[in-house]
Amino acid sequence: MTEQPFESRTAKKKFLLESIDDITNLLKTIDNPNRFEILVLLMYETKSFKDLLEKTKLQKSALSNHLNILIEQKLVSKVVRGLYQLSFDGDEILDLLANIYLSRTVREQERLLQIQKLIGKYTILGDETVNIIKEGDLEVKIIRLAPMKIASFRAISASPEEDAWKLVRKWADQLKLLDNPEKWSVFGFNNPDPSSDKKEYGYEFWVRITPEVELDDNLSIQEFPGGLYAITTTRLFPIEDGMIPAWKRIVEWVKNSKEYDFGSHQCLEKHLNPKATPENLILELYCPIKEK
Repeated sequence: MTEQPFESRTAKKKFLLESIDDITNLLKTIDNPNRFEILVLLMYETKSFKDLLEKTKLQKSALSNHLNILIEQKLVSKVVRGLYQLSFDGDEILDLLANIYLSRTVREQERLLQIQKLIGKYTILGDETVNIIKEGDLEVKIIRLAPMKIASFRAISASPEEDAWKLVRKWADQLKLLDNPEKWSVFGFNNPDPSSDKKEYGYEFWVRITPEVELDDNLSIQEFPGGLYAITTTRLFPIEDGMIPAWKRIVEWVKNSKEYDFGSHQCLEKHLNPKATPENLILELYCPIKEK
């Protein structure tokens, strides 16, 4: 609605008080995961009873009962026998709920950012595992990496991983950060990538830091906004043609995915046991993705 239908706030309050039973009955109707799912499935398209049965995984009697309740509340209408569509009221309710929930989520994120700025520290929100997918011997975890404050260490040479790691150890060993890599995660990536015409290339390490870590002016501190990643776990060795084979597999998986495209945020290699020798090093490969 673009225009305010009430003459005053008092009129709106009176209307709500007089409509309590009808409004709460409507809320009870959509306050059910199965019925809400049916409404969403009917957005922008009609569906048959068979289609809804397959999508919702409900029993026939349960689906029929839910549809009857939605029809009774005029949120769904029957086009012909066995074919259903979202009503105008149903579409308007979903539109309002989507906008309200989105605005609420944005406000909450903005509130967290304001708190972080006020206290001058970065709040660790925690990484979120969205899904785990197994295809043959390949296991892919979909993770939403939380925003993080990081200390950065970079080297450019013929062996930049080794040189950058020396910088990390010199700093992190004093604080015993590498003894708890789950809390103070270690990530790495090429920067810049190797090329066939140059012996030298770059590698950069990130160490996730928390408010209690003491910082000094010589450190390069950055804030990384996080993002959605497809992840697989592998050992560092063997390396074929200058590349970890598991990188090729996870990249190919994203190429063939029906749900995800490649994202533009930073590729990462998380070192699960950073103090291990290279032959025993285990990595999680973070391929940046976005939903289609």
